[in-house]
Amino acid sequence: SLACENASDLYTLTSSTKGNKALTKPVGLLTADEALLAGVGGGVFDGSYNHQPGNPNGYLTTGNTFWTMTPAGGYNPFGVTFWSSVVFSVGTSGRFDDINTSSAPGLRPVINLKSDINVIGSGTIDDPYRIS
Repeated sequence: SLACENASDLYTLTSSTKGNKALTKPVGLLTADEALLAGVGGGVFDGSYNHQPGNPNGYLTTGNTFWTMTPAGGYNPFGVTFWSSVVFSVGTSGRFDDINTSSAPGLRPVINLKSDINVIGSGTIDDPYRIS
């Protein structure tokens, strides 16, 4: 569940009557958890982590790599004197990967909707989710 149990962690617009009212723009980036719940799998999560295959027909499979906002760690490449930050990304085939933050893949903005909003569609490329 992605339900927010602590009202101070519920990021909302400054004009909202709920949450922490900390946002001036209601757009963010997808987290790796949200991508996993949307059907993205495989990649760096293969093996002992989980056995969820990538979903080539999912709405997050766009043919383009994009960052999530979830850190994957850092590393020091052999022979260089700096550390690189790494974040989880969704690759071109709809599978998880990790990517160096010095690269320039796409961004996939996300908005959060109230639970009483009706959403139709199956979330595939041919039948994407739609707000009704």
